[in-house]
Amino acid sequence: MRAVITPAATKPSKSPRIKILERIVFRTARPQMELVIHGNRAGYRRLSKLIGELVEDGVPDFHEHTHVDDEVDSWVVKRSVALNIRGPVRKWTKRAIEPYEKVIYERLPSYLPPDIDYLSKESFPYELPSVNNNPWLSLNDGHKALG
Repeated sequence: MRAVITPAATKPSKSPRIKILERIVFRTARPQMELVIHGNRAGYRRLSKLIGELVEDGVPDFHEHTHVDDEVDSWVVKRSVALNIRGPVRKWTKRAIEPYEKVIYERLPSYLPPDIDYLSKESFPYELPSVNNNPWLSLNDGHKALG
């Protein structure tokens, strides 16, 4: 999976806000999922703090994690995908990440949505995420009714 983090939004300036979405992209002939994170400075600081706490605690267990979820976290914009942020692995081995080995090393059937055979690199060229006038990357909850 690829990840794209957009430049920080200037508004809202005070309260933390972050939007997290996934989208299908074609960087090569095969489709991939791309994680897009858009937020304001306060939202990025809050996300960074969560990640930093896992790293600072020196959790030796890949199973240790924290959730970032729009159902629980009011600073996460509605209709965001949920993230499970896992603790660091001191030494990257298949044993250290079990039982997540298959999810990380194999493209499981659930990796992509079903019925996307009609998409191709030619019909669906890659574009960088644009936050200007894009309701899917809005930091307001007012677009809940979309799709």
